[in-house]
Amino acid sequence: MRSRSAGLACVLLLGAVRSRAQTTGTVDGSVTSSLGTPIAGVHVEAMSPRLQGSRSAMTDAAGAFRFSSLPPGQYTIQASLTGYRPMETDAVVALDARVALDLVLEPSTAEDVVVRGQAPQIDASSATGGTSYSASIISFLPVSRNYADIVRCNPGVGTDRGDTQGGRSLALRSFRAAVRLSF
Repeated sequence: MRSRSAGLACVLLLGAVRSRAQTTGTVDGSVTSSLGTPIAGVHVEAMSPRLQGSRSAMTDAAGAFRFSSLPPGQYTIQASLTGYRPMETDAVVALDARVALDLVLEPSTAEDVVVRGQAPQIDASSATGGTSYSASIISFLPVSRNYADIVRCNPGVGTDRGDTQGGRSLALRSFRAAVRLSF
């Protein structure tokens, strides 16, 4: 009778352990660099509609992480560390199953643009506008070796082809624009 009681207790105990193991799953893995070296201190996060909030872990010195006792379902796993591009992957956790992930983080590059310069000096006592053209700028202008072509590149300058300018067929009017050429 005692052996029957002990046998029944073992069956019940094993059944309880087995049913507990079937209600959750595990996600574990490692995080390495693109060169294959493990990365320690990576923040790994598991998110799912099956969880309230999310679960977080940090990788150890071998780059390993582990999420245990996860309810079955679809999960999004994110890994991030300063100096690396964040990485995201999906995983499906099944009952009493282990999902192994090998995550690879790529180094991120940041570009810093530094702009240096001075604000142009403005003559507050004059209402005339002006433009300075250096030889290097003139070489890029659509000119045919005539100063008038350079003047026409200045804002507010146009060509008057009428007879109102003393009978000339080509006259420039500058609308208070001044041009300074420097070679």
